[in-house]
Amino acid sequence: MIVLLTDQDLLAFAREIGALIDRSELSRAEKRVKEAIGHAGSDALMAASDIPGGSVQIEGWRMLCANLVKADDDLHKAHGARLTLLELGLKNAPSIPRLQLTQKFHTGFERYENGYVLPDGHRSYADDTPVYVSGLEALMAAQRVPWPSLDAESGVRHQFSVDHLLAGLLLVIKVHRIFDDTVAARGLPLPVNVILDTLPSRPYPLDYDDLGPHTRRFIAAQNIAAAPNGSAAELLSERQAQDACAYQAELNDLIAWTREIFRLPRMFPFYRFVQRHRAGQMVTRHLRLFCLALNMKAGGVSWRMKNADFEGLLRRLVEAKNPPSVEDALDVRHVNALHKKWLQIARTHKFEIPVEGANLFELTLAHALRFGGPITQCRWETAKDYPQNAW
Repeated sequence: MIVLLTDQDLLAFAREIGALIDRSELSRAEKRVKEAIGHAGSDALMAASDIPGGSVQIEGWRMLCANLVKADDDLHKAHGARLTLLELGLKNAPSIPRLQLTQKFHTGFERYENGYVLPDGHRSYADDTPVYVSGLEALMAAQRVPWPSLDAESGVRHQFSVDHLLAGLLLVIKVHRIFDDTVAARGLPLPVNVILDTLPSRPYPLDYDDLGPHTRRFIAAQNIAAAPNGSAAELLSERQAQDACAYQAELNDLIAWTREIFRLPRMFPFYRFVQRHRAGQMVTRHLRLFCLALNMKAGGVSWRMKNADFEGLLRRLVEAKNPPSVEDALDVRHVNALHKKWLQIARTHKFEIPVEGANLFELTLAHALRFGGPITQCRWETAKDYPQNAW
């Protein structure tokens, strides 16, 4: 008989299910939670807990495996050590529509007598590439219902606490089970131990009396199925190609923005010399920081440079970054495309570009268009495309 009449009953039940999860007794844990939902859950929770078989899945498993292989390669090159522990955390923030698995990779860990596993804090590598768990949106919605007001009846508040806890417990169990099912079906490319930590599985911000589940399950490497032979090398090659492409695109965008803001102070009318000087200082700081980051001399670098000197600086900066293609990074089609994109945005906002969440380049552009006045706006709007190999 499952009794969930008081907060003490709820905490005791949460500890019971958490212990079952930590011991990998997932079937038993799910059976107990579903019995509790049938006995004490609301009709809405009962409906949300009816999850069709096969509907839950991990989206981005191949990316997770690629991250794993890349982390092992990076750690070996940097420290001469191999990856031994994959730490996964469950993120259930209101800003994301699906559950997200965060990833941390460690070269070592320590296991204490009580069974608690603590990753080695050194030589760890983390990757923010999102990996999601889908198919549990109904349970997420049930868990994210706002707490009732303090003046609500005690029965209403208690029923909410029951539903909130049971939804969270079933949510966590489903994540553990789909992880086990996916590992069994697809395997991991390297023999690593795994921690699946659902401590941060509750929505944020947390209330002081939140009764969310706390679980931290350790899965030994010998219990992890291996992916087919050769998959590690294939995944590493695939990930390196993706990283090279992303690095090239990031550098292309950086050079395009640098060109775009470099010409902005020259568009100011002569009588706005104070605003022009401020915009020029912003450009100069950007160029000098660029040089400083690459350990290059910044003497003579400023917004007053001649175009030929500026283009020569850009080439040296790009070559120091060592991208897959130097010429692609310096191709003026990127700055021409960027100018057209932001011209459309500026026209939409009548040249008052929003600055909330803007990066350094966007702030510089917004500042120049705002304080440069109508003449600067007109000159920027009618600026011609950068010609190829102009300088």
